[in-house]
Amino acid sequence: MSPTSSSRPAAPRIVVLGSLNMDLVLRVPHAPAAGETLLGRSFATIPGGKGANQAVSCAREGAQVRMIGCVGDDDHGRALRAALERDGIDTEALRTDAAEPTGTALIMVEDSGQNRIVMIAGANAGVDLDAADLRTRLEGAAFLVTQFETPMAQVERAIALAHEAGCKVLLNPSPVQAIAEPLWPKIDTLVVNEIEARTLSGLGADSPQEAAAAGQAMRARGIARVVVTLGARGA
Repeated sequence: MSPTSSSRPAAPRIVVLGSLNMDLVLRVPHAPAAGETLLGRSFATIPGGKGANQAVSCAREGAQVRMIGCVGDDDHGRALRAALERDGIDTEALRTDAAEPTGTALIMVEDSGQNRIVMIAGANAGVDLDAADLRTRLEGAAFLVTQFETPMAQVERAIALAHEAGCKVLLNPSPVQAIAEPLWPKIDTLVVNEIEARTLSGLGADSPQEAAAAGQAMRARGIARVVVTLGARGA
């Protein structure tokens, strides 16, 4: 018997704190050498940013998502806000900064699949959380999902408030940097790639066996769950 709508569990509420960038994507045969002029394949502008991408992924899996971040008062900012809203994401806490442009990322994708990325933070650097407002938004939420493309002080504040509120925390520490020791036990799920795993654990993470050992080393610092992603080899 198929479940009725009344018997289905309610969609989880997820709060995402993170970056919003307009991705400027160039497809090229190969990365140009110093001084080389290269004829590219194509160019596209695509809504992105690690935070916005996390929010969209959660929404498309059926979650109720609130996005916290900052965009500029420009065409890119308006396009990013509209893209989130098309996926049903609550953008009430998405602030507009009149002084800074929306974040951008220049992404060069080679025919081999390798990519090279330069990010300009722009308005992302202006994220400034109000503790009382964030507590309200975290009440009843299943997860706070965040990464390191917004100011570290704000990420640390959000994680601490989520922990106090009984809201689980999923962190993708990218771009990778050190995690303050008091923060480790407040993180429920840490998602890292090989480079991030090596940096944070001090161990190799090139094979599944090494990745498992690195994950256990990070768990020993108080985290409940560590996922080490290995590209095409899974996680």
